[in-house]
Amino acid sequence: MTTKTPNQRQYKDVSGNPCSLDWLVKNEPEWAANQIRHRDALQSRLTELEAIVFGHPLISNGNCKCEKCKLCRAITTYKTKHGLK
Repeated sequence: MTTKTPNQRQYKDVSGNPCSLDWLVKNEPEWAANQIRHRDALQSRLTELEAIVFGHPLISNGNCKCEKCKLCRAITTYKTKHGLK
């Protein structure tokens, strides 16, 4: 297994150990496919939520006082936690 480089996504094997995508595809191809599909689904949903949140006119200027700002912060936290862009 290899360590994560700055621009490389983090993957985990079936035991939860960090590994590279190359290692995962070679050694556990079905698990790799599931990992990629799951991450793609998360990214797609995140994109939908960002369109809702960041489309709010008050959020764009950074002075929003509505409840959606809490959602905006939650999305940023979620993206960071899951290594998404």
